[in-house]
Amino acid sequence: MRLWKKRKKYVPLFIISAFFVLTVVFLYTNVRPMIIELAIAETSDVVTLTVNNTITEILSRGRIQYSDLVTFEKDSEGRITALITDMANANSLQAEITNEIILRLADEGETIISIPMGNFFNSTLLSGKGPEIDVNIVSVTNIDTSFENQFSAAGINQTQHQIMLNISIELTILVPGYSSGVTVPVQMCVAETVIVGEVPGSYADIN
Repeated sequence: MRLWKKRKKYVPLFIISAFFVLTVVFLYTNVRPMIIELAIAETSDVVTLTVNNTITEILSRGRIQYSDLVTFEKDSEGRITALITDMANANSLQAEITNEIILRLADEGETIISIPMGNFFNSTLLSGKGPEIDVNIVSVTNIDTSFENQFSAAGINQTQHQIMLNISIELTILVPGYSSGVTVPVQMCVAETVIVGEVPGSYADIN
């Protein structure tokens, strides 16, 4: 009888412990995907902002203009027949941007983003409220950059030419009990002009 009474004292403790374990398992199974999804979104926003600010600052220095990247080849009547890219200047700009982004992200070290728990419930009332979960951006594993030419109509007999820089940043993020690799794509215009007349029939690169 005494043994039963002694064991009976531990029943509430056992129930509370079991409830706590089941709650943790439930949250880990059901809430973790939402945590990861939101962590990836928050991380992408932070990295994209850093990249955009970096490119904007570099372009504001004005060392390389559209005319440094692209020249027009014309016929005897002054019509544009070809666009020619100066790859030396293009590669120089690409390397400068890439190196600056690497330095900026490295200077930040291990970036920590705190996400309030209320953000996981898709409620405007709960958004930004509750305990915070820390998400760590641990490392940048790779950065790929490449140029892309885009042409679009800009009016009657006019074509807008934009030189876009495509950036793909691979990094690792940590949420409690889980790590994930994330690729953040960023695209930004680094130079543009409006071509009056027909779109040139050829586009060439020169070293």
